[in-house]
Amino acid sequence: MSEEIKLFYMPVNWPDYHADTTHLDCCEHGAYFLLLGRYWMTQKPLPDDDYLLAKFAKSTPEQWQKIRPVIQDFFTVQDGEWFHKRVDADLTKAKNMYASRKRAAEKTNQNKKKNTKKLNSKDKDIYIDIDKTVPVTDTVSDTVTVKDLYNQDFIKWWNLYPLKVGKRKAAELFSKKIKSTSLDALIAATNNYIITKPKDQNYCHPTTYLNQDRFEDFEEHEATQTKIDPNYISKERLKKYKKDGTWYPNIYGPKPESEGCEIPLHILKEEGFRP
Repeated sequence: MSEEIKLFYMPVNWPDYHADTTHLDCCEHGAYFLLLGRYWMTQKPLPDDDYLLAKFAKSTPEQWQKIRPVIQDFFTVQDGEWFHKRVDADLTKAKNMYASRKRAAEKTNQNKKKNTKKLNSKDKDIYIDIDKTVPVTDTVSDTVTVKDLYNQDFIKWWNLYPLKVGKRKAAELFSKKIKSTSLDALIAATNNYIITKPKDQNYCHPTTYLNQDRFEDFEEHEATQTKIDPNYISKERLKKYKKDGTWYPNIYGPKPESEGCEIPLHILKEEGFRP
């Protein structure tokens, strides 16, 4: 038994329809279109039964007898059924497309199941989809409170990071990563990431940034540049602001050339800003 598919949208080629129906009056147009709709919704030929066809066309038996010869010209009557070549072709196309999309969805689901790992912890099982962009590979004990996770150090880093998603998981990872690096180093690396990221690229997920230790890519470079020029970070922020208008007031303070700007005056002048 074939699966029933609900096809709500019937394609209509209006130029062809108008070209084929210029001789129909408004009553014949209505009846013909209602029969096409019935054909599409049931996905099968219409019965060669005047009583039913009149019902489908919302016509009285007398009206149907008058318009039947005109409407019948659009169909092929065979073996007690009315067939419509164009609708049959569109139905076949729609069903093939549905089947193709269904197979693709099933294949995707199968691949996801294959790529799902089951990790056992002392307290519970944790399922991780390794296809996800954001990997979450560590857990924090249930005894750790939200207050412990959202401590002052994490909030300082979180306020700096531009993409605010996955806060709880980010806090869990932060509590692990901060053990092997300093907050100042992490803040400096994140600052550098914000400054140097191309405008046409999206920020990576906070948990991805932490879990993949991406801050380590910038720590050495940041430290070296800061030794050469102590005002390196401020200058880079100003360059980024001049280039595309990127500025984070809650992190950097007021914008350049505005009251309360925290950038030293001589740096503002060097970068072409009016104090």
